[in-house]
Order: sequence, then structure tokens, then C-alpha cells
Amino acid sequence: MQRPIDGLIVEGTKSALPNPNISFYYEIEKLGIPVVFFNGYYPVMQNCTYVVMNDKRGGRDAADYLIQNGHTRIGGFFKSDDMQGLERYAGYMQCLIENHLPINDEWIIWFNSENRSYILTDEADRIVKSLGDCTAVVCYNDEIAIKLVNALRQSGYRVPEDKELISFDRSMLSEISAVHIPSLSHPKEMLGSVAARKLIGKMHGKKEESVRLEWVFSHKDK
Repeated sequence: MQRPIDGLIVEGTKSALPNPNISFYYEIEKLGIPVVFFNGYYPVMQNCTYVVMNDKRGGRDAADYLIQNGHTRIGGFFKSDDMQGLERYAGYMQCLIENHLPINDEWIIWFNSENRSYILTDEADRIVKSLGDCTAVVCYNDEIAIKLVNALRQSGYRVPEDKELISFDRSMLSEISAVHIPSLSHPKEMLGSVAARKLIGKMHGKKEESVRLEWVFSHKDK
């Protein structure tokens, strides 16, 4: 706030939790500095402008993909402290409910920013056991999916023969994985470009609307 900036693009962190720094954003707002959030935002800031993915629809599409492949016992592996994880979970749950499929809390694994690096090493046995009755799992992103693949294979499961996974981001990780993991594509450059254009518009006094972009499947995953 001590620097003469004209605008700010923010990727929020732990956006599903109360933010102790919200007061600073209100101070920035009072100074007339336009802000655009991307990838996530803080719901308490009701009038903020954001560019995010339609994560609820993405979670629903991911679960539906597995259902179309014949699965009825579908688990989930989601991040608990950001909006993206909660929205993907909400879409996943909605799809299961609409298709009258069983919902079991043991099949839903949560991780957060602090334990993401070691949850599938220190707690791998517990997680694999919890997912034992599932034939498929919706994973929060490629990083988690690949770690889960390794944990499952070490426990004797074949992927995707015994357990099929689907993920988000279509990052390099999903491309170089020894096991093919279907992954919804994230329009990274488009997301950044839209956020930048909206910030420039706000800097010129325009009223900019928030937007949600759609996840898409790769042709080879359909």
C-alpha cells in the first residue's frame, strides 16, 4: 500500500478459510486501487471481480466420466482449504446424488496446504485402505493423482484396471506419468489473459463482471 501501483492481480491462498488479511484488501479498495482475483477469491468480499474456473461443473463432469465408464463406487480426493477443492467436491457429490449412487465418507479423502507434500507417504496405508471398496477416484489435481497411483500400485492394485482415476489440470505430470490419467484441461494462458484484460478495464474506469471458465476434456480422454 506504500507503493504507487495502478492495479493488482491476486491469486488468493486458503480461500475456503477466513482470511486474517481481509482488512488490507478493504484498505486497498479505499485507496481506489482496482483488484482482480484469479483462480480463487475470498467470498466475504462480495463485490470483488474474479476470474476462476467453473470447479463445481468440473467436479460433476469428472464424476460423470467415471460413471459413463461403468463405475458406481466412486471416491474423491480433495483439498479442504481452498474454494477450488470445495467446489470440485460439491460437483462430485451432486453427480453421485443425481445418479442415485452410494456416498460413503470413508471414500472421501481431504488434504490441505500443510500436509499435501507428505499425506500420501505418511498416511498412504490408511488412505489406500479407505479407498479399498472404490473402483474409481476423482482427484483434486495431477500431483495428487500421480501420488495416489504410486500408493495404490505399491499396495498391489492395478491402475486403471482395479481403480480408475481422473484428475484436473492436464499438466506435464499427467503427460509423463507411467499410467495414463484422464485429466480435465486448465486454460492457463486464457485465465491469465482474461484477468489482465479485466484489470486494465477497471484501471480505465470500466465496470468489469466476474467470469467462470470451463474445464474441458482432451479428445483422447473422451
